[in-house]
Amino acid sequence: MILFRLAFAAVALCVMAAPASSEELYGTLKKVHDTKSFTIGYREASFPFAYYDDQKKPTGFAVELCTRIGEAVKQQLNMPDIEIRYLPVNSQTRIPLLTNGTIDIECGSSTISLGRQEQVDFTYSFYVTGGRLLASKESGIKDVEDLNGKAVGVAQGTSNEITINQLIKSRKLNLKLVYVRDHAEGMLALETGRIDAYVHDEVGEYALLAKSTQRERFDLVGPLLSFDPYGLMIRRDDSAFKLVANRALATIYRSGEIYQMFKRDFEPFGIPMTPAVDWTYKLNALPE
Repeated sequence: MILFRLAFAAVALCVMAAPASSEELYGTLKKVHDTKSFTIGYREASFPFAYYDDQKKPTGFAVELCTRIGEAVKQQLNMPDIEIRYLPVNSQTRIPLLTNGTIDIECGSSTISLGRQEQVDFTYSFYVTGGRLLASKESGIKDVEDLNGKAVGVAQGTSNEITINQLIKSRKLNLKLVYVRDHAEGMLALETGRIDAYVHDEVGEYALLAKSTQRERFDLVGPLLSFDPYGLMIRRDDSAFKLVANRALATIYRSGEIYQMFKRDFEPFGIPMTPAVDWTYKLNALPE
C-alpha cells in the first residue's frame, strides 16, 4: 500500500509539472505554441524605452523587458526553439496590430489608461512620468498660458494628444495644433521651427534633448501636465499570458536587477530616478 501511494504521488507530481497541452492553452500562449513565434511590437523613437541602435536593431529599456517576457514564455511552454521576432509600430498602429494578432506585446512608452483598457490590457507598470512642454527658448514659452498664438506639436494617438486638447478646452487656448507621426518627427519639427513647443512625456523629452545637436536652443518648461504610468500593452482577457509577463517583471524588480537596467539605459540621457519610479518597482516586486 505504501509503495502504491508513493507511485501515485510520483505520477501526480509528473502530471502537475508537465507543460499544458495545446488544447489546454488559450490566448497568446496558444498562439505562440502553435506558431512557434513570439512577436514584439516596438517603437522606433521612444528613447530610452524603445529605439534603433547603431546597427539598426531594436533596443532600449522596454525592449529588454519584452524580450525577457518572451524568454519566460519559452520556459512556460517548455519550447526553447520559439522564435522571438520584432516588428516596428507607432502610436496609430500599435493597438490595431495587437488586437488583430500581428504582435503579441507592445513595448515603448504607452500610458496605462481606463479608456485604452476598453480595447487592450497592460502588464505591471514599468515607469511613471507625466506630460510636459518642450519649448524653443526663442518662443518665450514658460507655461501653458504662453501657448496662445503658438504652434504646438503632439504625436497623434498618444495620451498627450488628449491632455493638450483638454487644456485647449479648459483654458480656452488659441493655438495651432500640429500632429506628427512620432517623437523623432516632433523633435525635428521643433528644431526646424515648424512648431514652437512639443507636448510629450517628460522622460521622453529628456531623451530627445540628449540626442539633439541643438539642445541648447530648447528647455523643458512648466509643471507636469498629467500623470502617466507606463505599461507593456497586451491583449484583453488573457490572464494566463498576463501572469507569465507579470511574473517575469516581478522577478526582475524583486532581484534589484531593474535598478542596474535603469542606470544603464537612463543615465546616458541624464534622466534621474524619481521617487514615483522607485515605488513602482517596489510595489510591483510581488513575491511568489
